[in-house]
Amino acid sequence: MAGNYLTSCLTQCLHIETHGQVQSLITAGTDGFVAFFPLESGSTPATAEPGALKWISRANIHQNTIQSMKLHWFDNETCLLVTGGDDNAVAFSIVIWGTAGTTPKVDTVIVPRAHAAAVTGVEILAASGLRMFRVATTSIDQQVKFWEVHYNGSQHGVDGLSIKRKKDYFTAVADVSGLAALDDSSLVVCGVGMDVWAHSGLRSG
Repeated sequence: MAGNYLTSCLTQCLHIETHGQVQSLITAGTDGFVAFFPLESGSTPATAEPGALKWISRANIHQNTIQSMKLHWFDNETCLLVTGGDDNAVAFSIVIWGTAGTTPKVDTVIVPRAHAAAVTGVEILAASGLRMFRVATTSIDQQVKFWEVHYNGSQHGVDGLSIKRKKDYFTAVADVSGLAALDDSSLVVCGVGMDVWAHSGLRSG
């Protein structure tokens, strides 16, 4: 299976299932957009017959390159997409899928100047389904920041989102390139070297 996406380079890709069976790819690129590529029903990238992979919709999230992207499901149709960009911003996007095969709706709130440099790592510290949890972000500015997120599904789109920055920490890792959760209470920051962070109560809700 092969496809093209305009003239921009793709920097991130997520493989997801909606409604428990319809598979899609979400990509992010140097143009600051996320794009949605539906996959044939019941297929996977490893087993699908060769064919054209085409995007059906895209949404402008950042001013330029999206460096990091993670997703958190609230239910079978609604998820939170967290992205970090070269514009130093962190974006929180509510993505809603209607019936199977329909174009997803994207509603975004941007936190400008979330960091002093490109945001190269984001991590969602929650199990699927939780509506109150924390998000960690990191950047070339060598800061690790924690954000508390609460989602009220009774309100439309990002109107139901509450986002608060809770804590900032310095990391000795230079040229930070990524961030990942190791378990319920620890993170690893990667760059020129690695830094493992232990923090009780990181996961809330």
